[in-house]
Amino acid sequence: MDPSRHVILTGVPVHTSEADIHTLLQDYGRLVVRHQHDSTWHVSFDSVEYAQVFVEASFDDFVIHGAAVALDYLPSDRRGASDRRRHDESRRSRSTERGSRDRRLHDRDSDRPRER
Repeated sequence: MDPSRHVILTGVPVHTSEADIHTLLQDYGRLVVRHQHDSTWHVSFDSVEYAQVFVEASFDDFVIHGAAVALDYLPSDRRGASDRRRHDESRRSRSTERGSRDRRLHDRDSDRPRER
């Protein structure tokens, strides 16, 4: 898979915390760590270079709490999908609320007798 600044960790022991991952990866710059499922985490590095150095150095032997963890770059079309989905839903919700408010105002105005 093509390198990106987003890496997926699979096979992570369930009792692993975000702090554990930050501690293990502290030499690779600032990180954004997101727990996806029981044993899957997404890590976003500051740059593709930091992510690439981490993956290349750790690919065959990255271990957390005694468990071998698989590493891969997160596919481009999956990066932040849940964040985009939440943003889109929020925007649609606000749009729907505005549309309802505008219709109520229009209906209220149309019920008033016109001033001459």
